[in-house]
Amino acid sequence: SVLIFVFFTFSGSRRNYYILPLLPFCALFTSAFLMTQGKERWQRLGLGLQAGLLVLVCLIEIASLGLWPMIKARTGFVPSQNLKLSAPILGLLALTPWLIRRAAPSILVTLTGTRLKMAPLVLSAAVLMGGFFWRQQVILSALSDERNFARSLKAQVMGSPSVDMAFYKDVSPKVLFYADYPGPVQILNDLDSARSFIQSDKEVKFLVSNREYIPELLPVLPEENRKEPDLIEKYHAWDQEKIPTNMVAWKIIGKGK
Repeated sequence: SVLIFVFFTFSGSRRNYYILPLLPFCALFTSAFLMTQGKERWQRLGLGLQAGLLVLVCLIEIASLGLWPMIKARTGFVPSQNLKLSAPILGLLALTPWLIRRAAPSILVTLTGTRLKMAPLVLSAAVLMGGFFWRQQVILSALSDERNFARSLKAQVMGSPSVDMAFYKDVSPKVLFYADYPGPVQILNDLDSARSFIQSDKEVKFLVSNREYIPELLPVLPEENRKEPDLIEKYHAWDQEKIPTNMVAWKIIGKGK
């Protein structure tokens, strides 16, 4: 599990669902922990810590309606209405097994097939994980402006019968992934290579760059493209520090002059 975590960390991945291969190994370790004989004290301690963490997460989800104003004041992040509603609902659902344990414990044992002390842990974790990846992850993904930019770029590229695409200096792996460009992508390291790309014989060309390089590229861009890029990655109030690295793209028709 530690090795998998290290490999994913060094890969540069920051997507939470990329770490899911850890879960089967965690499940095996948990099984070995529960089946160990003569370790009742450690089992109680381990299960108690997990129960405390799960209940804490549930309470934070429920209390999130009151926390959003503070988060907005500190970071500028404005949650969507769906995110506001999904958090307390998910917290209440995940807390339900602990309430059922007091009122009708046999139901939990029947549903999970585990001992009573494990049943609410299993159900609560399943609700929190399932709710996050099924609902909250989808809501948060919609805020990914880089992905939306790449999809707009993909729509433009797919709508052109003969097209070439190049990145100026910095290449975004996310944009490459979501744009799903079928051909090879050029990487332009200086203005001379950018000028050669712009003046190439390809009928349609897309030049992708970071916002910070716009002043640098303006002298070599065709006059009709100098006003503003054709595609601009949007940004949110809480992401203003990332503005210089936001992506832009120019659609260049014919040979640039």
